[in-house]
Amino acid sequence: DQKRENRRLVHFLNYAAGQGSTVSNLAMNVALPKEKQVRRAVLVTPDGNRRETLACRVESSRAHLTVPHLETYTLVSLEFES
Repeated sequence: DQKRENRRLVHFLNYAAGQGSTVSNLAMNVALPKEKQVRRAVLVTPDGNRRETLACRVESSRAHLTVPHLETYTLVSLEFES
């Protein structure tokens, strides 16, 4: 958690990337801090130098989303409402 920036960072690392293994449609389900609402979910990865906003569904104080592709490293930033 980065309380000052009002966000939670989730890191994904593929240890099998060196063997050419990639992962697609990786389901993410993470608990949210009490009384926090997700403003947006942003995927950032050095693989292909991509940054994109992901669809995020919140249910029972948990954020549900899908990481479309993981090669080596991907970061998902859950940015909260102020």
